Amino acid sequence: MDRPTLIVLGGANGSGKTTLAREYIFVEKFPYLGADQIAYDLNPNDVESVAIEAGRLFIKKIAEMIEDRHSFIVESTLSGLSLRKWISKAKDNGYLIKIGFVYLNSPELCVDRVSARVSKGGHHVPAEDILRRYHRSNANFWNHYKNLADDWKLYNNTGSEIVLVAMDDGNGISIGETRRYKEWLKMVTETEA
Repeated sequence: MDRPTLIVLGGANGSGKTTLAREYIFVEKFPYLGADQIAYDLNPNDVESVAIEAGRLFIKKIAEMIEDRHSFIVESTLSGLSLRKWISKAKDNGYLIKIGFVYLNSPELCVDRVSARVSKGGHHVPAEDILRRYHRSNANFWNHYKNLADDWKLYNNTGSEIVLVAMDDGNGISIGETRRYKEWLKMVTETEA
């Protein structure tokens, strides 16, 4: 049996996770799980009212996919550490773990992108939630989640297109954008101080 793959796509709200997910889905052809999409499917007119139920269903579906050894893609802010348990469980179940993390240069840019999304009919995330999660998402990816991955990629989406900043496919870190990588390290280090 082929080794199943779990692809985790992370980033703060408004960073471009869903855009990145579409690219991965197009290439990999794996099923996609995202709590926001589940909430939208449950109640497209008021996703916030079903957020807790969507979160429960999200975790249930992850558990089912791992138990059945299906390859799949998960989207998350990674602002908490609860997904580590499921990634570890997948890894223990023989999965190849790939993580793609996308970020913007500031939390204010994330707030602006969410506002723009809402103006086009997309789902709302309160600014205070975005501001609270932004640094935690970045730090959690760098300090916790990438360490669980067999392969990780760090993307910046501040400009007009998503740019690969750095990656590690198990052979050490390769830097695609030196300036952005140094800025990323400075940002994550300052967050930890």
